[in-house]
Amino acid sequence: MATGTFATVINCIDGRARNPVANWVRLNLRLQYIDFITEPGPDKVITQGTAAEIAELKRKVQVSQTAHHSAVIVLAGHHDCAGNPVSEAEHRAQISQGAQVIASWGLNMRVIGLWITPEWGIEPLCDTGAQGYIAETFGLAITCIDGRAKRPLADWMKQHYGVHYIDLVTEPEPDTTLLQATPWLLENIQQKLRYAIVAHHPTVLAIAAHHDCGGNTLSAAVHQEQVRRVANLVATWNLQVPIIGVWLDEQWQPHIIHQIPA
Repeated sequence: MATGTFATVINCIDGRARNPVANWVRLNLRLQYIDFITEPGPDKVITQGTAAEIAELKRKVQVSQTAHHSAVIVLAGHHDCAGNPVSEAEHRAQISQGAQVIASWGLNMRVIGLWITPEWGIEPLCDTGAQGYIAETFGLAITCIDGRAKRPLADWMKQHYGVHYIDLVTEPEPDTTLLQATPWLLENIQQKLRYAIVAHHPTVLAIAAHHDCGGNTLSAAVHQEQVRRVANLVATWNLQVPIIGVWLDEQWQPHIIHQIPA
């Protein structure tokens, strides 16, 4: 019977990916040994593999769990992966989805998803902790570059929609800017939104404007009408996420002034 503390890591066969994950596990989880299960592009195998391939991975994890009493599984994916040559956003999504698949196996093990960055650093993406899968949740917002607007909007979205983080796409005077934008700028904003949606699957997209917007002397009523028009414009992009129009008043309190379901 093996002695010591173990983790189980599902990682790529790429030798460059081994040490960053091993070092992170030892440092952050305080475990002595690591059982490595390797596949080319493991995040793809977990999320898109055949039933037989996934069952074989589960069998190997159970060997580690039974023989070494491992209580944690780490699923890692990395950039420049020959076995899964997709974008970083797709890797991140697959790692998070793969962690959910592993958690669904019912092995009573903690599941952690790690992204190995282009610099071969480690970025944790998700962690079940001790209570089952707890994914980090996101909201998404188009808001002004004005630093006063970010915190009240983000704090309100976190509380109102129960999300952990807010991805921000910022523009000066966003309600006016989007209505007068060139095709290039609209495409640029749309690409940023789609990147956030693929990477983080936000549960809501806010279009926000605020009082005292520098250089924009429009009345509150005009601002709010423009927010509604921008929300309707963004809805035509078919982003498959609920859209809300938000107005930040003189006390920086957010108010929903428009809603469009996904």
